[in-house]
Amino acid sequence: MPTSLVVLLWHYISAFLAPVVLQSFPEIQYLDFRASMRRETSIAIYERTKLGRRWLRKKVKIPPLKKDGTLHLKDDWQGIFQLSWYEQRRKKWQNVKGRVKEDERPFLSDAIQQAKDKSTYLSDPLQQAVDQTPGPVTRKKVATEVA
Repeated sequence: MPTSLVVLLWHYISAFLAPVVLQSFPEIQYLDFRASMRRETSIAIYERTKLGRRWLRKKVKIPPLKKDGTLHLKDDWQGIFQLSWYEQRRKKWQNVKGRVKEDERPFLSDAIQQAKDKSTYLSDPLQQAVDQTPGPVTRKKVATEVA
């Protein structure tokens, strides 16, 4: 019973004290429980649509899945999808890439799979997972686009 009490105490200390204090005790680094307390990062999927001259982002509601966790064929449409999440109070965006070719529009199932991969990558506190999704959205330079 005293062992579990010690573990609970270290759990409390590692969750609420500054990491600087924990770094001063190198022999107890393995008791850092902050890693197990992190929540899974939620990733939202948006679809880009054009209305007149303006491009809009419309949040996608995920349709009901089959028992095996895949989409029905009627719900798996193609579109221009983007993933969004928050990192350090800043909203981040990332384009969804198609599974077949770069010039082909991705399916909703691709967006859902990439959102799961990104959430797993961002939720891993020790960054042991490999980021399998493409990089963030970058703005194009006018000089390179005109030339």
